[in-house]
Amino acid sequence: MIVLGEVFFWLSLLLLAIVAITSLTACVSNGESNTSKNNAILSSKPNSDLVQGELIVRFNSNSNYQQTIKTLTQDKHITFIKMLFDSKSLQIAHFSVPIGQEKTYIKLIEQNPNVKYAEQNALGSFN
Repeated sequence: MIVLGEVFFWLSLLLLAIVAITSLTACVSNGESNTSKNNAILSSKPNSDLVQGELIVRFNSNSNYQQTIKTLTQDKHITFIKMLFDSKSLQIAHFSVPIGQEKTYIKLIEQNPNVKYAEQNALGSFN
């Protein structure tokens, strides 16, 4: 025989689960729309947020990035500044190039098979 108290307990528990799932769904959907909104904001930012003459370069994880840095800096216009990340799975370096020629040097650097990507350094913050 089911006691009336048990019925209320299980109904309350079910209601609580429904509220929790609804809240999580709302948070996830808000997160997706915020992400889309943030991407739209980032893509519409003017070039003034880009740091002139600076590139960020990510190396392929299976590459000898130290040798790649030496190879890249053989070009007298490419200067290695410092490593931003240096772990087994992620190597990212900071370089300087001539101001106004960032796109040219991005294309040049990305031709190296040990480079995953290169992009102009940008100002930003974590809010």
